Amino acid sequence: MTSTDRQQKKPSKSQKKKKKISEGGPFGHPLDNRPSHLRPPTEDEWRGMGRGKAFVVNNKRFRKGDDVILHDPDNDEENRWLAKIKSIRMRQTLRDGEVWVLVQWYYSAKDMEEIAPNFGMVGMSVHERLMSDREELLNAECFEDITWVYEYREEDPDSIPIPAGTFFQRYCVNTEYGTITPACESWACQCKIPYHISTPQWKMHEAKQARQQFYHENAFHSRTPSPMEVLGDLSHFCPRPECRAWFHELCLARKHTEDETTVSDISRALRLLAVDPDLQVPHPTFSRFIGQSPSGAKTFSSGLPLITRVKALKHGSQINLPDSLIKVAARPIVKRTNCGELSSHGNARDVVLARRLLYQELEGGHEFLIKLLSQLDVGWHESFSAYTHVWQALCVHRLLASPYVRYWDKAVSRRGTEVRAVVCPKCNGAI
Repeated sequence: MTSTDRQQKKPSKSQKKKKKISEGGPFGHPLDNRPSHLRPPTEDEWRGMGRGKAFVVNNKRFRKGDDVILHDPDNDEENRWLAKIKSIRMRQTLRDGEVWVLVQWYYSAKDMEEIAPNFGMVGMSVHERLMSDREELLNAECFEDITWVYEYREEDPDSIPIPAGTFFQRYCVNTEYGTITPACESWACQCKIPYHISTPQWKMHEAKQARQQFYHENAFHSRTPSPMEVLGDLSHFCPRPECRAWFHELCLARKHTEDETTVSDISRALRLLAVDPDLQVPHPTFSRFIGQSPSGAKTFSSGLPLITRVKALKHGSQINLPDSLIKVAARPIVKRTNCGELSSHGNARDVVLARRLLYQELEGGHEFLIKLLSQLDVGWHESFSAYTHVWQALCVHRLLASPYVRYWDKAVSRRGTEVRAVVCPKCNGAI
């Protein structure tokens, strides 16, 4: 194959954007007189072509459902051409069988400039893509490599972190009308400015300067922060089921900051523990601490550390959890741009799991787990059936497995920057 042939087979994004499914969609035109290997199949041809599950190009196997990288004449790293394989078919010709592939395009920030300019400039991270409604038929020679586009569910505290430098998608776009779904404000901050997982360092530097100027001018009472001012700002998360949203610290600083003259580190930690990720109301054990000056403070010496206070809540019993887990549970859930795997959901998974394990311990679930293990034969850890038995019991009683101490020791050692004592604007819980 000549370089000219390869260049002709690369998809044209300008043509792709103008193409409407209602006007023939991705199929070729019957009067197209180009050679068959350059001419996409017509709709009638496509129906009669043999279906395939996979094809191989340059020793790489592409399958239906794969996210793929396509040949890009500009070799633009931030604008890599990505698509998802929808269908694979073969057209028989005199010279050989030709593989044609139906793909659905992912759009980058550059692609979005013509459709929704403001969103493309403000709402997208470097490796972010939007799933478009545009489909196209491409020759198999257009395919370069296989990739993975992660689904970014910001509102889900149990989601796995998105590795740094990988592609991800959280929105879909209707390219004819320029509408974005779901609406950005579904889980975005009150300012409606989407969060960025990653952004160039020069832009982060400009954003930091703009944010410092905002604080210096004390502009909270006169206007809302701009996209540049909140870029890279620390974001706080409320894990309660009816909230599940991230808020820029800058946006919360004016109306949703706790009175720091009456807030101690211990009392705030106890109010953070009251925010249950599975209940909209405060967790019963910690509900007494939700006020600025906890009504239950008289039951504890003001000089007692957090761990001692929490362990005293389980009257007559010992809490069988590592101190490091309790400290993680009492932290605010935060994230910040350009922090590697912590950029997508921050410490949300660790904090939410730690709180669930703490609640389970306070409610007696840990004793059940210890009793269950004591009933097993000696050397049960070498028996697969014993693991199955424990797993089934955990599922029936909706319990979490015993925590791994060294994991929490490592988690508690990851100290972030100092954060403001803020509250959720929806439920007023500590975040």
